[in-house]
Amino acid sequence: MNVLDLVREDVGDAAVVKQSSTEYSSPCPTCGGRDRFRIYPDQGDGGTWMCRVCPPENGQRYSGGDLLQYLRSFRGMEWKEACALIGREPNIGYKPLTPPSSKKRTAYQHKELGDPEERWQSKAEAFVKFAHQHLLANSTQLAYLAKRGIPLEAVKAFKLGWNPKVLWRERPAWGLKEKLKPDGKTTKLWIPAGIVIPYYREDKLMRIRIRQKEGYPFGDKYIIVSGSVAAPMVVNHDAKAFAVIEAELDAIATGWAAPDDVGAIGLGSLAAKPDAWTHDRVKDCLAILNALDFEPPEGDQSEDDKKKAQQKVNAVGWWQKEYSQAKRWPVPQEKDPGEYVEKGGDLRKWLLAGLPPVLTLPSRKKSTAPPALKVQEQQVKRSPYLPPPPEVLRVLDMMQRAPLYINIDRQALSIGVASLSSWHCSNQENYRQFREFARRVMNSAVLRWIDDHPITKGIVDSSNLLHVPHESPR
Repeated sequence: MNVLDLVREDVGDAAVVKQSSTEYSSPCPTCGGRDRFRIYPDQGDGGTWMCRVCPPENGQRYSGGDLLQYLRSFRGMEWKEACALIGREPNIGYKPLTPPSSKKRTAYQHKELGDPEERWQSKAEAFVKFAHQHLLANSTQLAYLAKRGIPLEAVKAFKLGWNPKVLWRERPAWGLKEKLKPDGKTTKLWIPAGIVIPYYREDKLMRIRIRQKEGYPFGDKYIIVSGSVAAPMVVNHDAKAFAVIEAELDAIATGWAAPDDVGAIGLGSLAAKPDAWTHDRVKDCLAILNALDFEPPEGDQSEDDKKKAQQKVNAVGWWQKEYSQAKRWPVPQEKDPGEYVEKGGDLRKWLLAGLPPVLTLPSRKKSTAPPALKVQEQQVKRSPYLPPPPEVLRVLDMMQRAPLYINIDRQALSIGVASLSSWHCSNQENYRQFREFARRVMNSAVLRWIDDHPITKGIVDSSNLLHVPHESPR
């Protein structure tokens, strides 16, 4: 028996491609893809494997192992069971072959960032007001923002703006040091045309980022105006849970759609890290939903491209390593929250479904009720019974085959998928089923069914998902 044979059984023979005389590629049996999973059939006794995307364990650089580890990770076998299958004695001193271990990780030092120069803040504030008035008069840009989850009310709340043309200003007038070109002439402050995204922290204007309008002549799509402070945008900094987003416009859309106790962090780039101020607000929060939008490229790549892709993978995974309450929770469709809304997705329901089972977001009102040891079910007025749609029946089937359930707390505006942690953490297959369950619950037909469920606080499982005692129509 060889790892290569098992992979062919699990993903299909046609999906396994020979890369060289000693290496094969395929989709990962757990996380999919096309060629992110690598098989080395001649290494060790039965071959070895490696996945470039699955989260590594025990300080490894990648997720991987040998034949025994494959059976345990992807077939859900116990140690002795796997040993018996391949005819190997369960040696207590056995050490599986694994990919090279990474260097010992040092704690990240969160930077202390000061405020922008006062003259910069004054000039920048005037520019933000100018741009905001131009945006309010620009129906085309308002429509663009609205279809990506930022309605007019949010535009006003976040003081978003529109700069109709490129502006050049004297740097010293903005409190910036003078710069000289190679020919000795002074460099002016460049303010490109496009959507203006100011960021205020505790009533101080910290940064201006501009999303250049289509057809911009040079530079990146997003430009930070010189003099800004490079701190992440935090939407609702008093929140008890946060979604981590790359683009600030998407963070605004997410924060606007979120419940009162859920915020968003817009990094501006995948590699950005929280400064000390941001870290102080997220380190003890109840949950961090990592929604950074990056998928490793498939197919042949140059060594330089592979290195860059791995750096991005590491940047996305940094949040789970730095904060124990963080987990990957990308939008179920499209690559980012803005596109998800544009295609009809519901950001609020996506956020609520991502909250872990231990998380209860309390309402603003204090509760005098003692902690309950048992599930409290409160009935609401029942509507006539309707047959469940096929999507709900598929969720029911998964609930009947595994300890999966849905948590509902309508007072806290919370809906979350859950399972017995000992079950879904036991092996990769159970974890894959849990993720598939979460994806199915996010289906609009299932969410509508849950919205109509008579339970206002408690657990929905296979025994009550169909909420059948509804009265039949007369």
